[in-house]
Amino acid sequence: MNYLKVNLTVQLDEIKISEKKFTKLATRVFEVFSNLSNYMSSEQKMGFVINSRTIEINISKVESGSCYKKLQKALKLIENYLENDDLQKLGSVYCSHNDKEILVFSFKNIIYLSDIIEGENKNRVQHIMNLKGQEVMFNIDEGIDENLMESTVVVAHLTLNN
Repeated sequence: MNYLKVNLTVQLDEIKISEKKFTKLATRVFEVFSNLSNYMSSEQKMGFVINSRTIEINISKVESGSCYKKLQKALKLIENYLENDDLQKLGSVYCSHNDKEILVFSFKNIIYLSDIIEGENKNRVQHIMNLKGQEVMFNIDEGIDENLMESTVVVAHLTLNN
């Protein structure tokens, strides 16, 4: 059985969103995932801290085809209230179907999904996509680490937003 493991910690802008609106937003984000079947996991955690406007999600859900779309829907709800101008890693999503980890970043209040794929010539390619579906790909070396992946997310942002 295929599953998605979502591990995100997102801090929103206290100026952009009041406590009341934040509580409603967190509830809507949790509702997006609540009707998906849990995968065999001992720990499922979704929570929020009103004072710091932080949403934390650490769940495993059965991948049913709509799971990835629901993840994008939840991220779109969150994206409007981000507070960071600097690059920030929000977390990761693991997909058991293709044994792939997708890193979730935000930069200049835009969320980006980044993963490593195999290119046409069997080379490694970093695939970066925003929530609007715009994407860019970079050829990368074998030993790329997370710091280099972060740098290419910034380059992707500059490429997609010029």
